[in-house]
Amino acid sequence: QLPVQVNVSGTYGMPCGGLLVQAKLDDKHFLGIEAANENGIAELLVKVQAVPGPHKLTFSLFDNPTLNPVVLALDMRSCIPGEVSPTPGTCELCPAGTYSFNPANSSCDECPPNAECTGGAAVHYCAAGEVAASHATCEACPAAKYSFNPLNSTCDEYWGVAWLLLFCLYHLLLGLCLVSLLVFL
Repeated sequence: QLPVQVNVSGTYGMPCGGLLVQAKLDDKHFLGIEAANENGIAELLVKVQAVPGPHKLTFSLFDNPTLNPVVLALDMRSCIPGEVSPTPGTCELCPAGTYSFNPANSSCDECPPNAECTGGAAVHYCAAGEVAASHATCEACPAAKYSFNPLNSTCDEYWGVAWLLLFCLYHLLLGLCLVSLLVFL
């Protein structure tokens, strides 16, 4: 929605209250009408819904639309990653707990397990030692618990040295064993 104030004045710049001001998109789509107050100000809240590209927003007097209309050039952008298009010509930002990489989608995707989605296109997988308490925040595991798999949604019990050896075998291909030994010793 676009708040617009139109100043309606007559001869010698005197305010003209009570005159109706209309808004149209591309000279064919009626967007709204409002009467000017005693100071000659018409306040319109215009909701513009249009396909991406150049458009013309025209404000004119309802009774005489050809008398000095005000024309604004308007360039509607396409939706961007992090937004979806629930109806043609609209873009809505995905809220926290959801995301979208495809602006052509009509709805946002739910946040994946053990990830933090703060809205838009932001998807952050929780780090080692963290789990997603909700789809909006990652929290550290409490003492004597761990989580090294970014897809875990709960912290596991710490098994001591036996677990560390299993962890090293599991992550040997990733080259994390040396780092893990230093962290846990």
